[in-house]
Amino acid sequence: MAKGDFGDIGKKRAAPQNVDAFVESATADGTSNSADPRAKRDYKNLRIGLNRHEYELLEKAAQRDGMTLVGFIRSAFVKKAKGI
Repeated sequence: MAKGDFGDIGKKRAAPQNVDAFVESATADGTSNSADPRAKRDYKNLRIGLNRHEYELLEKAAQRDGMTLVGFIRSAFVKKAKGI
């Protein structure tokens, strides 16, 4: 009887050479491990509790810088994070 298309059933296949690299790059949600600084901003949302004084302070600082409130907060934490 000819083996046809199913001749390799049951045979063990050789594992790829870079299995460790493949396993290390895997994530639970299928996303990449490397973060793109220009990527779409839909990864996480934060909700920060502020009192009225803190909010007004942020709002005035953003206006003085000519930025939106969200843009000001984003630029401030990125600058701070790079400095640590």
